[in-house]
Amino acid sequence: MSTNPKITAIAIKAASELAGLIRESEADILAGMHKAAEEAQLQESKPKFKLGFTITLDLDADVAIYNLGWSTKVSRETSSQIPDPDQLALPNMDQTDDVSRFIHNQLLKSDIEDQKRREEE
Repeated sequence: MSTNPKITAIAIKAASELAGLIRESEADILAGMHKAAEEAQLQESKPKFKLGFTITLDLDADVAIYNLGWSTKVSRETSSQIPDPDQLALPNMDQTDDVSRFIHNQLLKSDIEDQKRREEE
């Protein structure tokens, strides 16, 4: 332990606050750990779960702020061949039709919203 009484007191209080924060957050932490394990299985990687504990000292107010945080990294990956502009494939007609319908619907929606705004003015 530190020889400085203030640093020692901060460390002792931080240990107590950390234990309390973990107790209060137990269900959420366990859910995060479960999610991390599921995500690792989907990604075929080793499961990892990170807990972070910080102590922020507001020296002007002489206050210590204790923060426990955790997160589960979620990512998805896909891959495709790199397109060769010299040999462009014909577009998939189903996808082209879907994109055309989407654009058409967005334009209609925009026109309707514009018309409503004009009517309200």
